[in-house]
Amino acid sequence: MNRTQEQWKNLIKEQAKSSLTIKQFCIQQKTSTSAFYKNRHLLNQESLIDSPFSQIQLDTNLEPAIQEQPLTLTVGHANLTIPPNINSTWLANLLRQLA
Repeated sequence: MNRTQEQWKNLIKEQAKSSLTIKQFCIQQKTSTSAFYKNRHLLNQESLIDSPFSQIQLDTNLEPAIQEQPLTLTVGHANLTIPPNINSTWLANLLRQLA
């Protein structure tokens, strides 16, 4: 059965709302899973299916705001404060020794 783009759009929405797997839904609708996936892909490319997600644009010219905070380890009554610019290899060796 040849379906229009609008019919595929409705079928894909129906399947998403149903409790059926795509395979079960396709059997019920007398269509192949490959046709379902193909048309879903085509419709997604054309943005014809409503999506709960929104596409965003990131400004890549902005520098991330990083707040460097020291790391404080507390064991019993002992506190060890590690500065944020510590060498990661040194820190890994320290943690291995403390383990």
